[in-house]
Amino acid sequence: MSDSISRKKQNVWRAVQGLPALRLMEDIVHYYQNYVETYTDNQTVTEFPDEVFIEDMLYGMGVSMSTDYQFNTGFNKFKEMLLKRLLEDPALKLHMKETQ
Repeated sequence: MSDSISRKKQNVWRAVQGLPALRLMEDIVHYYQNYVETYTDNQTVTEFPDEVFIEDMLYGMGVSMSTDYQFNTGFNKFKEMLLKRLLEDPALKLHMKETQ
C-alpha cells in the first residue's frame, strides 16, 4: 500500500484485508502535541544535548504514528523507515550525487 494515499483510504484497504486501522493524522498530531508538551510540563527538564533532543523528538513522532514504534526495537524500526524515506528524497539524492 502506497504511503502517498491518505490514512483514511489506507484504513479502508486494511479493513478489507483484516488488518488493524492506522491512526488518523488528527490523532497523530494530537498525540505528538501532548508528547512535546511534557517538556514544558516537566519542571526538571532544563537542558539536553542536541542529539538527545533530536532522538527524543523522533521517538515522539514515531510513537505518535503507531505503537509499533515504541521502545528500542520499535524506535529502530521507525528510524529505518525514516531513513528510507529521506534517502528517497530527490533533494537529498541530488546532494549526495553532487558530493561524491
